[in-house]
Parts: sequence; structure tokens; C-alpha cells
Amino acid sequence: SAVAAWTHWEVVYGPERIRKLMSEVNYKVICYNFHDKATGKRLFAPSVILEKDGVRVAFVGATDPTTTTRQPPVEVAGLDSTRMSGLREFVQDLKQKEKPDLIVLLDHTGLAPSVQLAHDIPEFDIVLSGNTHERVYKPILVGKTIVVEPGSMGSFMGELDVTLSDGSISGYNYKLIGIDEAQFAENQYVKSLVEAVERPFQARLR
Repeated sequence: SAVAAWTHWEVVYGPERIRKLMSEVNYKVICYNFHDKATGKRLFAPSVILEKDGVRVAFVGATDPTTTTRQPPVEVAGLDSTRMSGLREFVQDLKQKEKPDLIVLLDHTGLAPSVQLAHDIPEFDIVLSGNTHERVYKPILVGKTIVVEPGSMGSFMGELDVTLSDGSISGYNYKLIGIDEAQFAENQYVKSLVEAVERPFQARLR
């Protein structure tokens, strides 16, 4: 299945490159707290509503607020990731206006901040966490909010199934699925791209 939504963090290529790359992808890039310093405008939409089989899911994106204060200045010039204020009010307004069946926070803040966000903003039904690369084998419940994080680097995939009844989650099942790369054939096109880029540096790499 295709990627439906993605939230932003990767800035090592610099601000102009990340803007270009994010404008070329074929999925929704969302992030509440990534702003252009000069204009004050968000780089990406803060949320997206996705509907399938009559179920409306609101995804809200958030990235690590410390990104632009801890990365090398050249990587984050003109960018600001610190503006998290007003997030709960935004979610409450989204819930009232769009009336989604589920509100999901898609974040790259780390597991502990994700749990804190679930505590501070109980309007979230689910928090899909990333950044600290932790393997959550059993969902963390914060009130009624489900928080999960599935490891890192494609080593695991988290599968969360929820059952909705009368406008709320009445049941759920979560699996942390290990990914064994030996089960998948190497993509020859990607391999050729990597080899071409590495070729001038092979002596140093090896």
C-alpha cells in the first residue's frame, strides 16, 4: 500500500533542498510546527483529512521542536520548529469543524514527548510516534489515547487495527512486525544509484 501521510524532520540537506524534495513527493506532508522565520508561514499543511470506506481520519503532523535549535545552523537557516503553542486548540477546532471519526497525531518528537502530548491533548485518539527509535511491543495507554512507536530504519513495522463504535474506539489490536531483509530481493535500480554515487569515494569508504 502507498504512503498516505508523512511528517517532516530530515534537514541535513539544507532548507532549500528539503523544500524541493517535499514538493515532489506524491503523498501528503503535514507538520503543525515547522515555520518559515521570515514569513511566519508553515512550510507544510498542519493536518490532512483522509477518508476510506466512509471513515474520516484526521492526521495532525508534528516534528521535534528542538530540531532548529540543535541542528547545525546551515541545515536549518530560516526555519523554526519551536512553535508548538496552540496545538490543543487547533485539534479541538479541527474536531468541531471536520467531525472526523478518529484524530491521529503523526509525530517525530520521540516516545516520551509523544506520551506527554497524549496527556496534554486527550482529543488525540492515536499517537503514531517516531524519532527515538523505540520498539513498543504493547501500546501505551494515556487515558483513552493509544501511543505506539515501531523501532527504526525499516527494521520493524507497526500494525494497529482499531474498531469504532458510537464515535469512539471500542477495541484495538497492535502488532510489532519484524522485517527480515533476506525475504526481499534487492532493488537493482536503487543499487545502481548507490553504486554510482559511491564510486568516486570507494577508496575512502573501504
